[in-house]
Amino acid sequence: DYVDNPPRDSLGRSLWMTVLSSRQSTKSSIASAAGYPRLATIEGWEHYTIVDKKKRAENLLRTLLTVHDHWPTMGRHKTTVDFQSRQLAFKSRAKAQIFAEDDGKNIGIGARPSYLHMSECGFYKDFSGIMSPLYPALRPRKNVRVIWECTPSPLPMGADWQDHYLMATQRIGRHFAAFYPFYWSQGNVDLWDKSWKLDNEEIRLLDKFGKYGLEEKHLAFRRISLQEDRELRKRP
Repeated sequence: DYVDNPPRDSLGRSLWMTVLSSRQSTKSSIASAAGYPRLATIEGWEHYTIVDKKKRAENLLRTLLTVHDHWPTMGRHKTTVDFQSRQLAFKSRAKAQIFAEDDGKNIGIGARPSYLHMSECGFYKDFSGIMSPLYPALRPRKNVRVIWECTPSPLPMGADWQDHYLMATQRIGRHFAAFYPFYWSQGNVDLWDKSWKLDNEEIRLLDKFGKYGLEEKHLAFRRISLQEDRELRKRP
C-alpha cells in the first residue's frame, strides 16, 4: 500500500516510512518485491535496495527475480539481468540495483531513486555515513518512495538507527514511523504446552495486546525464546 500510494505532506510530497518489526516477518522480502510492478512498467523507474551484507543482497535479488519470473509478460518491458552487479535492468531505462554496505563508500552516489529500500539499517557499520550523501538525492524528488526497516538492534552499533527511528516517530520532515510487533508474523509462533500456566507478565501482555491479535501461540514462542536465548533474557 505504501509503494502504491504513499501518504503525503501539505506540499504534496511523498512521506518516507521507517519500519521497526520482528525477525522472520518477511519485511525485507515484501519491501523488495513491492517495488517490482512500477519497475516493470514505468519508463526510467530506479529502484535501489541497500542491505548490511552481500549475502543478504544476493538473497533479495533472488526475491526480485522470483517476482519477475512469475509476473505476466503482457505489458512488462523487456529486461537484461547482470548478476555480477546485482542488477535487474529494463530496456525502458528502468532498473533495480541491490547494494551491500561493504560494496564501498560510493553506494548510491549519482543515483536518482524513484524507490529506495534500506534493509536491516541497525546492523550497518555506518548508517549515517551512507545516508548523508543520499539525502540530497531524495529531497528534491516529490514522489520518491523510501522505506527504512530493521529488527531491534543492539547498541552501540544501532545507535544511529535508533536516533533515526525516534526522529521518524516524531514526524520530523518527511519521516513517519510504523511498528509491527512480533505476533503479527505467523513465523513467530510455537505450541503452547497444556501444562503451562500464564505468568504475570504474560497475563499483562494478553490484557494489553490480545485485542490486537496476541495469542497463546505467540506467548509460547516468546517463552521458549527467552529460555533458549541469553541475549533476549537480558533485554526481553
